[in-house]
Amino acid sequence: MLTISPAVTVKQVPGDFENTFNDYILYPDSEDKNVFYAMAEKPTFLPDGQGAPSFNLTWFFGADMTGGICSMTVGLPMPNVDDPKVTAILLNAIKGDQSTSNIARKTLELCVAMDASDAASVAKAAALKVELGLTAAAADQKKAVWNKKSDDWAQFLPDINIQIKPVPYTSGTVLVQAFNTPQAYAASDPAYTSGLLKTTPSLFNSNAAVVTFNLKEAGAALFWQALGGWELDDSSPKPAGYDKSKGGSSVISVTYQVAFDGMLPEAKATVTLKHDVIAKLDIETQVRNGSWGRTYSEDVVRGKEYNDAVNSCTDIVLPAVASKDDKDSVQKLLTEWAGKQLEDMLKAKLPDVSLNDLDVNGARQINQQMEQNRVMTLTQAISLPKNPQALLPKLNGLVKGDTKQLFQVIDLNAVPYVKVDLAVAAPDVAGLKNRMVDRFVVTELTYAGQKLRDETGTDVSSIEFRTSEPQPVSKKYKGTFGKTSKDTHVRYSYLVAYSDGTPAYKASAASQSGNNYLDFSGIDIGVLSVKLNAVDLPWDVISSAHVVLTYGDWQKSVALSRDQTPALISQAFGQAMDQQLSYQLTLNLTAGASVVGKATPVTLKNGQGEITFASPLGDMVNPIAFQLAPDVLKAQLRVEYIFRSSDADRTFSQAIQLDSAKDGGQVVWKVPADSGKACALRIVKARVTTKTGTTDLTDLAAGKIDPVEQQLSITVYSDRVDSF
Repeated sequence: MLTISPAVTVKQVPGDFENTFNDYILYPDSEDKNVFYAMAEKPTFLPDGQGAPSFNLTWFFGADMTGGICSMTVGLPMPNVDDPKVTAILLNAIKGDQSTSNIARKTLELCVAMDASDAASVAKAAALKVELGLTAAAADQKKAVWNKKSDDWAQFLPDINIQIKPVPYTSGTVLVQAFNTPQAYAASDPAYTSGLLKTTPSLFNSNAAVVTFNLKEAGAALFWQALGGWELDDSSPKPAGYDKSKGGSSVISVTYQVAFDGMLPEAKATVTLKHDVIAKLDIETQVRNGSWGRTYSEDVVRGKEYNDAVNSCTDIVLPAVASKDDKDSVQKLLTEWAGKQLEDMLKAKLPDVSLNDLDVNGARQINQQMEQNRVMTLTQAISLPKNPQALLPKLNGLVKGDTKQLFQVIDLNAVPYVKVDLAVAAPDVAGLKNRMVDRFVVTELTYAGQKLRDETGTDVSSIEFRTSEPQPVSKKYKGTFGKTSKDTHVRYSYLVAYSDGTPAYKASAASQSGNNYLDFSGIDIGVLSVKLNAVDLPWDVISSAHVVLTYGDWQKSVALSRDQTPALISQAFGQAMDQQLSYQLTLNLTAGASVVGKATPVTLKNGQGEITFASPLGDMVNPIAFQLAPDVLKAQLRVEYIFRSSDADRTFSQAIQLDSAKDGGQVVWKVPADSGKACALRIVKARVTTKTGTTDLTDLAAGKIDPVEQQLSITVYSDRVDSF
């Protein structure tokens, strides 16, 4: 999960291929000044093991067959940070960026405020944490490395040891389309449906997408011209559909639709129950002519639109760093919340008034009410969509020298066997390492029942990937199949060795068909891998939480934290992951007995899954404010809050200590609440101290509240309690 602080846009960063450049958006890590998450603005080819574009187009004809196979690996490339020139470009752009400087300045202000102990500094520190998107632990870490002797905010700027990481996408698809002309691309009018493919980026390869097209003759001609295939002359075998005068303006586009979990600091919605705008009413007095010449006046209501009512009463503030896509996602979330709050406030104050069916009498009742407002600051991650897209460059302008190794024409009448290139997509070694894998070995590898060869012509039947070493995006191997053969299966076995001593897992008879690439993103590696997301738990009313995971005979207890991003729990089993996983959640409350949930099953896919814990204590937290009247010095209250749910009711008991000399005699008790259930509150005892002495209140009738309103305010007087 990323905190979307002001991003840095870096233009024209050199890529992996000569004379190619890309623009990058860099999201700074909120906790580490040297870490940035990069996203390329334009997708393109990714390199193979030899540094060339991972691409091959074979156009074949003869033996009553005409068509083509085009395979490519596309992605959002990472800048080559091993190149000092690239690192210098990125570092200069980051340090020279105004938003990065502002973050550094505010981080220094935060540390100074945290170091002070007065109330104003504490409040300022709290506001800066929200603005910077820092958790309490991250803020403490900033303060720990702060050099108090220096008032230079530049100490919080990144240094030469910057780390560039890919944005951790949670979902995505890749769309590759062929267009007859650039004008057709601008009009989103694909020329051929055979030139359109939608796929999902490999989970093992981050944002890489290995794409294979099985083309008809027209598609093969289109791809050949669009991607810069060499001109076929009379000395070359030519398919009947080749015409150098046609398709020269064709283009291929790649569009990513990806999303990642992100936090937008300062995203806030304020909804106000205002009598003059609540329903966007336009009430006017009109003079009517009645029968027999009589005149009378009548109030007329116009404009009862529900959405207008919500929007008119809601003020949504988003940080300046938010993009349009970010704003759309957050706007929808906060507007839905605001609508529910409006309805809730109306029900509490005016139970007989309906927002969706508001008449003149209802409007007049609203006019008699005091204004109320509620504020929500976004404290949960939302899915932020991004759509990098671009036309693929022509390969004859991208690489030096002959491109005949990338574009091939095969006359099936002249050769008994067809040569093919098999691309093997390398697994993400960082992901495997996090899942306790030491080595991943592919064995007994064949294509169409035939052996494969590497670039040197050596037979290859096994490939080893070590998680201790970096791996290329893909490796390319040569194969053949008979021109009359229909078998295009890739067959293989594999072995997974683990870093914790678990016996290796061996799987055999795996296969893929119909494509000349091998992708391991959907295989079982014999590891339980579960992400735990605890952001939605009611942390304001619990002291701690843990979950017990059960898989067969294996159990593990995991402590949960409010500040952690989704935690990855991995356990190697060395066998097929075909058993059921379940979890049992326990919440230890700050007031009341612990909540122990039921055993809940989890859906796994090849041992991988994700658990987002839903709160068993409703869907929101309700702050109840207690305060002293001006003539009261101190008060002690014993309060019981009854949370009602579909299960048994739960009672929370709390001692409230109010002292006019501390915090202005105000205390806020945060309790769990369910927007669909009415909860209750009761003040059991109350002891009040004034200048004349201390007394126990006997009249606590106003302290029995059912239902409890949102943001209830309770005032303690010398002789009673009152609520609003």
